[in-house]
Amino acid sequence: MRTYLDIDTFSEWTSEEQYQFSLAVTKGLIMDMVRKANSGHSGGPMSSADFTEILFTKYLNFDPNNPEWFNRDRFVLSAGHESALIYAMLTQIGWLNKEDINLIFVLGIYLPCFRSLSSIINSILLIISFSNKL
Repeated sequence: MRTYLDIDTFSEWTSEEQYQFSLAVTKGLIMDMVRKANSGHSGGPMSSADFTEILFTKYLNFDPNNPEWFNRDRFVLSAGHESALIYAMLTQIGWLNKEDINLIFVLGIYLPCFRSLSSIINSILLIISFSNKL
């Protein structure tokens, strides 16, 4: 597998090499968030990272440069214990940065996890937000 030392030639890698590298970065972000917080769960997000990476890279319709695009697909993660996964993916596409995800699981944060805002409420807020734009 290629490593970060080869990143200058990323565009020349095979699609499988790019996928494996991106997946490793996603899993590393998950481990970093859980470790830094000394809280949370890594098992669920790590085991779901493979198919989520495929969803984000092959199936979801969105523009990383235009997060306000009305017709973009929405990804709702209803497993609050896997909140680290969605934050890792949002970091991968550029909608969050490393400083943002360093705040995960810290009291008073603006990024909710299962302890601060349930996934059901997240889903309801998404539906309300979407319906207000119709």
